[in-house]
Amino acid sequence: MSLQQTSAVSLARLSIEKPVLTWLVILFCLLGGLYGFNKVGRLEDPAFTIKQAIIFTPYPGATAEEVEQEVTEALEIAIQQMDAVDTITSESSPGMSEIHVEMQDTIDSADINDIWTELRAKVSDAISRLPPGAGTPIVFDDFGDTYGLFYAVTAEGYSDDRIRDVARMLRRELLTVEDVAKVAVEGEPEERIYIEIPQESLARLGLSYEGLLAELNRENTVVSAGSVPLDGRYVRIEIPQTLGGVEAVRNLLITPRNGGQAIRLSDFAEVTRAPLERPSQFIYHNNQPAFTLGVAGLPTANIVDVGHAVEARLTELEAGLPLGFELQPIYQQHVVVDEAINSFLFSLALSIAIVVGVLCVFMGWRAGLTVGSALFLTVSLALSLVDPVRVGDSFGLRSLFKHLMFVPFLVTLLPRMALNTVSSDFTLTYVAALLFIIGVCQKLSSLNRSVKAPWYSDALVFGASKLKSSTATKDC
Repeated sequence: MSLQQTSAVSLARLSIEKPVLTWLVILFCLLGGLYGFNKVGRLEDPAFTIKQAIIFTPYPGATAEEVEQEVTEALEIAIQQMDAVDTITSESSPGMSEIHVEMQDTIDSADINDIWTELRAKVSDAISRLPPGAGTPIVFDDFGDTYGLFYAVTAEGYSDDRIRDVARMLRRELLTVEDVAKVAVEGEPEERIYIEIPQESLARLGLSYEGLLAELNRENTVVSAGSVPLDGRYVRIEIPQTLGGVEAVRNLLITPRNGGQAIRLSDFAEVTRAPLERPSQFIYHNNQPAFTLGVAGLPTANIVDVGHAVEARLTELEAGLPLGFELQPIYQQHVVVDEAINSFLFSLALSIAIVVGVLCVFMGWRAGLTVGSALFLTVSLALSLVDPVRVGDSFGLRSLFKHLMFVPFLVTLLPRMALNTVSSDFTLTYVAALLFIIGVCQKLSSLNRSVKAPWYSDALVFGASKLKSSTATKDC
C-alpha cells in the first residue's frame, strides 16, 4: 500500500462506521442553512456610512467677512477639539455660514452615531460665543440615507390642503410598519399667506412693518389662559389664541400708533393665500404634478419582507383614499433583490444538478447521488455561516458572488473524497485555498461596508499562506 493510500481521508468509511454522527451532521447542515438563509438580512448592496456632516448657521444682515470672523471661526474652534475629525472646510457667504466636517476613515460605522452626538455637543457649547442675531446652528448628518422603496402619488383636481393631509397620513401610517426606519415625503405643495400693505397706508396710520409683524406674532403665540376653581376642581380656561386661516388674519384688529380706534387688517391691507412663489422643488410623474414617498428599512432588516409589508399596508390605505389619488411605484428594491436571489438559487441548483448528472454518467448513480448530496449539504452549511461573528450582515448581490467562489473547489474536492483518493497534501492545499478566500472576502466585505474587518480575517489569510507555503515546500 502506497503512502498516498495510507494517508488518504476515507469519509465514506467514517460515515458508515458512525451513522449517528453522519445524520447529526446532515441535520445540522440542512436546518442551519434553512434558518440562516431565512433570517439573514437581504439588501441590494452592502450598507455604507457617509462620515461627513454639514453645519449651517444663519446670520441675517451680516456680510461674508462678518460671518467668517464672528460665526464660522467660533464653530471651527469648537469642532477642532474632536479627536475623530479629519478635515474641516467652510464657506462664509452673506447671511450664512456653511461648514463641512469629515471624520477619519478608521472610525467604525457602529461608532459614528456617538461621533455625531459629540459633534452636536461641541456645536451647542459654542452657541454662547456667537454674536446676537445669529441663528441656531443646524447639523445635517443623515443625508446618506437610501430609500429602497420609492413611490409617486398624483392627485389631479384636489386642493393643496387636501394633498398635504393625505401625504402626512401616508407618512404616519407607513412609519407603523415593522422594520421601517424612515419615511420621507418630498414635493408637497407649499402655500403662504401674503399680506400686501401700501406704503401710504402705513404712513397715514403711523404704523411700521416691525410693529405690524410684532402684532402678528403676538396674536399667534400660545399662552396659558389660567383656570378657575369649581366645586373643588380646577377648570381650565381655553380661548382661541392662534390665527386660523386667511379670515382670522383679515379680521385681526390693529391699533394705530396715534391711539385711534382699532381697525381690521383687511381695511388697509390685502390678505391672500397662494402657492409659494419659489418652490424648493418641482416633481412630476407621467407629466402630472406629484409628491413622492421614500421608505427606508432598518439596516439589519430583510428588505424583501419590509417591501412586502409596505406593499400590503399601502394596498389597505389606497382603498380608503379619495377618488383621483393614484399611487404608482417608481423603484422597489425588494423586487430587485428577490429576483437576484432567486436567480442565484436557480443557478446554484442548476450547477449542482449538472455535477450530479456528470458523476452519475461516469461513476454510477450511487456515487453521483452521494457526491451531489455532500455538495448540497456543504453549500447549505456555507449559507448558514454568513458572517456569523458580525450580527446584522445582509445577504446582497456581492454576497452571492462570495459564496459562488466556493463551488468550484467543492466540485473538484468532493468526488476525490468519495473515491478515497484525497491525499493529505491535496487536502491541505484546498483547505489553504478555502481559508484564503474566506479571509479575503471578509476583508473586501469590510471595506465595502466601511467597518473594521473581523479579527479572524487576517488570521485566515496569514494561516492559509503559511499552510500553502509549507505544502509547496513539502512537494518540492
